[in-house]
Amino acid sequence: MNKSFKVKSSAVVVVAFTAAGDMKFLLEELARDPPPPRQWIGSESWVTDPHSMSFSFCAGTIGVAIQQSVIPGLRDFLLDLSPSEVAASSVLTEFWEDAFNCSLRETVYAIAHALHNAACQETNDMTQCDKRMSVEPKQVPASVCSESCPPGTRKVLQKGKPICCYDCIPCPEGEISNITDSPDCFLCPREFWPNSKRDACFPKPVEFLTFDEVLSVILAAFSVSGACLAIITAVIFFYHRTTPVVRANNSELSFLLLFSLTLCYLCSLTFIGAPSEWSCMLRHTAFGITFVLCISCVLGKTIVVLMAFKATLPGNNVMKWFGPPQQRMTVVSFTFIQVIICIIWLVVSPPFPVKNLTTYKEKVILECALGSSVGFWAVLGYIGLLAVFCFVLAVLARKLPDNFNEAKMITFSMLIFCAVWITFIPAYVSSPGKFTVA
Repeated sequence: MNKSFKVKSSAVVVVAFTAAGDMKFLLEELARDPPPPRQWIGSESWVTDPHSMSFSFCAGTIGVAIQQSVIPGLRDFLLDLSPSEVAASSVLTEFWEDAFNCSLRETVYAIAHALHNAACQETNDMTQCDKRMSVEPKQVPASVCSESCPPGTRKVLQKGKPICCYDCIPCPEGEISNITDSPDCFLCPREFWPNSKRDACFPKPVEFLTFDEVLSVILAAFSVSGACLAIITAVIFFYHRTTPVVRANNSELSFLLLFSLTLCYLCSLTFIGAPSEWSCMLRHTAFGITFVLCISCVLGKTIVVLMAFKATLPGNNVMKWFGPPQQRMTVVSFTFIQVIICIIWLVVSPPFPVKNLTTYKEKVILECALGSSVGFWAVLGYIGLLAVFCFVLAVLARKLPDNFNEAKMITFSMLIFCAVWITFIPAYVSSPGKFTVA
């Protein structure tokens, strides 16, 4: 290079788009007599070459390169290549030799020699070959590092080893692979679940309280038995309706109480069977209304006991203000409030059937969603409010004379009811599917 040219040149930027081999001679020549500082701009070929970048005057060189990108499908294409397809391309042959850390030509020669030795025999300086011989796979040396991964597993490459070396990892819970040497596992649809081998998806079993289950039979037996006992008691009361005992026990409220108890027992049968729109609405509303009717009757009887005791005091004629018409009106009024609450619930956001896919992964629970949680808790809260009110009145009447000892029984009954009610609510809310009925 002309020394005077280097000194007199006023250029401060040198652009060199050339191969690394050609650039090597230029840089070595410049290194003998380093030029003033200049900004180098070069192509990827020599900018990425460690030897070229070792020269001090190349510090700060700006390189121009082609942006790297992921080519969709290239990986699967390269993995699915057969030896014959690779041998037909020099580029693919070089790729295989680099990726598998072996020589394709040597592999082909090894297979050819193996076939030759299996089919040919040398006798008396002559070679005889059986051209019709069938070759078993075990007679040919396998040029793979790992066996194929069966369905239900996925391939995971072994770090630091050739691409043909991999581990077969079982698919995680809820996922499957249905092809050999699958690179990934995929999730089953929401209402499906893998089989034991995790190579196929099957519909999840649907769970609800059917009529032929043991729990349903026990529930139905208790419900029918309780209803029958209430009906038998009502028949006995009706037969002896003219006796002083029945007449003193407020027969009208007693018959209404036995009728509401019969409905309470029978409404549990609505929880058996597959939930539907009508059954979901009937379950909660029938449950709430019949319980309020029952407690309203008990509350009416408690008020009658208190009023009757006050009526025995001199100059007190309070019973004329709480006779049979007022008693009936009390029961109807308390029950009507619950009916209004249920109607508003059904109009605004009624209960509806839903498939519960979150509680259990391996099965679908068919149950009734509440719709409006406010409506549900309003129904339960009103029942609890009446029960507490009835319990308080019964406690106030518990020390009345023995002729009015019915209040003592009401106190005990409502105490048990409130205790059961407190434990029922969390158990009902937290129990999924058919266990809600139990």
